[in-house]
Amino acid sequence: MKINPTQFNTTQSLATSQNTESQSTNAPKMKAPQAKDAEPVSIALRDAQTELSSMPDVDMEKVMMLKSAISEGKIQVNVDELAEAMQKYYRG
Repeated sequence: MKINPTQFNTTQSLATSQNTESQSTNAPKMKAPQAKDAEPVSIALRDAQTELSSMPDVDMEKVMMLKSAISEGKIQVNVDELAEAMQKYYRG
């Protein structure tokens, strides 16, 4: 679809845009949320952070299961694809 000047008037668009900006600067400012409004979120966030910090960075049980499955031949690993993926990751 081709847009020509009759379909879209750029000067009218710019004037409308400038009027909107001037109106928004004259609009009353919104008040910042009060501390009591943010309190439930803060509590939930603090609880989530506490729970997360108590968890280990790596699920060692899952790592051991995967190691075992690989060594038993239950999972096939294409080492060429793995090496390529690792190189791609570290090279960016």
